Formats: sequence, structure tokens, C-alpha cells
Amino acid sequence: MAPIAFLVMAWRRRRQGAAARRRRAGVSRVLAYLLALALASTFFSGRRAAAGVTETGLALGRSLARMEPPGATAITLNGERVDVETRFVTDDLTRVLTTIAEGCTTEDGGRGVVVRRELADARGEGEGLVVCVRAALGDGERWAAFARSMDAAGLGGVRYAYLKREAGGVTVISVATRDTFRLDRIAWTGEGDAPGSDAAWIPRPDGGRRVLSAVMEGRAQGVFVYRTDTPGGDVIASLDRAMRGRGFTPMLTRDPARRAWTRAATGTMLFAAVAESEGARIVSLAEIP
Repeated sequence: MAPIAFLVMAWRRRRQGAAARRRRAGVSRVLAYLLALALASTFFSGRRAAAGVTETGLALGRSLARMEPPGATAITLNGERVDVETRFVTDDLTRVLTTIAEGCTTEDGGRGVVVRRELADARGEGEGLVVCVRAALGDGERWAAFARSMDAAGLGGVRYAYLKREAGGVTVISVATRDTFRLDRIAWTGEGDAPGSDAAWIPRPDGGRRVLSAVMEGRAQGVFVYRTDTPGGDVIASLDRAMRGRGFTPMLTRDPARRAWTRAATGTMLFAAVAESEGARIVSLAEIP
């Protein structure tokens, strides 16, 4: 989440009007939203026990709820698409959870695999989640095919819903796989680049291998992550030269591992951050045209 903290820090150092402050908040939510959806690869992988799914699913839902995600959109993660929707339901949390869980059926009307959890505290505030795989647990052939292909479409797709009790009803954040959804492309461990795309404006870091691209469709906003052996200072210096050459102006920052640029004529904002990981550098890039 380094680009998000950097984004807020950089903008705080600039004197801005009300419109710019609103844009800063919106940009911060969009970037954080994309990164959180990218982390859903762990959640969708099905490699965790039910307790782990609950923990990861609640953490994801809480993060998305704080970010005020858009009403309905599609996210492309390493070339694989998911649909995301946020809605408000004027009903009881338990009833909404039950309705969503009961809707987890197979194509022939049988029972899918469901993980359902509901939590409440002493103040009556509550939240819950439903994870649905639209394949019967006893359908060994389909599960075996999924193990070979790692494509959730072979299981009828995966659906996730996070619910939060609010005044007068329940906020529901839903994520659903669309068509094919290759989990091995999301949690990328292969040689070379992960499937997906590079940033439109920021060049690939020197020696970089793409491990993640997360793009909000129709909005030209994205996060792109690379792994490289190039020293972090050299990465930032190279990116800075490239962006100045493309007509972008650096934004003030005191952190040598982070940099941001803007183009006043269009309002485009670009961000880069470098972090160490297992002897290599992880370079996160973000674009808000």
C-alpha cells in the first residue's frame, strides 16, 4: 500500500483548493481500492481453510468499505476480470446474509460450496461475509479439472460478498469472477511477465519483471507492480528522467524511495515507490489520468 501513503503525504505538502482536496481523496480511494482487489488473489485461491477464508475475507471487506468503492465497475487483474458492486439494502443483516447464501447454487439448481460468517459486538454493530463456489463439493470431476487448469470458471465461478450493518439497513460489497478466472495468473509465480498490461505513461523500471497489473475498466486508472534487481535509487532516478522528458513535473517529497509527477494541463498524476523484498526491489507504479 506504499503508493497510497505516499499520495496523501505528497499532496499534504501542497496548498490546494477545495476541488483539489476532493480530487486527492478520490484518487486515494481509487488506488487503494485497486490494490485491495489485487490482494483478493489470496482470498480467491481456495488454498486456505474456512477459518483463513473468514479472516482474509473480513479484512478485504473492511478495507473496501473504508475506501467507499464506486457503485459498479469491473477490475482487470493480470488480464483476468472481476465485477465489483456496492449497494445499500434496507433490510436486516442476517436476512440479507441468508438470502445471498441460499442463492449459492450450481447450474442445475444444486447446492454450491458456501462459507458464511456473521459477527456482532455488544453495541449491536455487525458485519458478515459469504463466499460461494458454484460447484457441488461432491463433484470430484469438476474439482479435479480445476486443480489442473486453475480456472475458477470450471467451478461455475466464485462470488464474494461483504456486509456491514448501517443505520437503516446493510451495505453490501460484492465481487464476482467473470468468464475465465485463472488463479495461477493472479498469484503469479511463473517466469517472465505476469499476464496483463504495463502503465500507459510511466515506463517499465530498468530490469523489471511485471508481477501485477490492476486496472479499473473505463477509468484508465491502474496500479502496476514489478520486481527488479536494479538498485532502488537507480530505479527512481531513471523514472524521474523519463517523466521529466515526457513533460511531467515532479511533486515534492523527502523520501528518496518514492516519487510523484503531475501534468497541470491535464491533471494527470503518476506515482512510483520502491521497497525491498527478499534481496530484490518491488517497484509499484500508479497512474491517474
